[in-house]
Amino acid sequence: MRKASFYWSRDPDLPYRIWPLIVPEEGGPTKIPLSVEDAKTQMFDFFKRFELAGGSLGRGSHRIAASVTVKWGRHSYIEKGQVEGRSRPVVVRIE
Repeated sequence: MRKASFYWSRDPDLPYRIWPLIVPEEGGPTKIPLSVEDAKTQMFDFFKRFELAGGSLGRGSHRIAASVTVKWGRHSYIEKGQVEGRSRPVVVRIE
């Protein structure tokens, strides 16, 4: 799960006073993006690899898809919300 939180920044090099702090999935120190595009990239542009054992699915054709949900809480600068997305299904055939 990828997480971010907003904080009140006093850094004059950042474009806005309220700024995201990215929490890496694999642990380690939090990351402060330097631009809006960098923040979007760090939060939403990534690849995740999942491995499934063929025996866990069984014989035949299976449709597999990924889904993602993004949620945020209410703050003085934004209302509470949620967005969901789903990938196109991929057909996997196990013989």
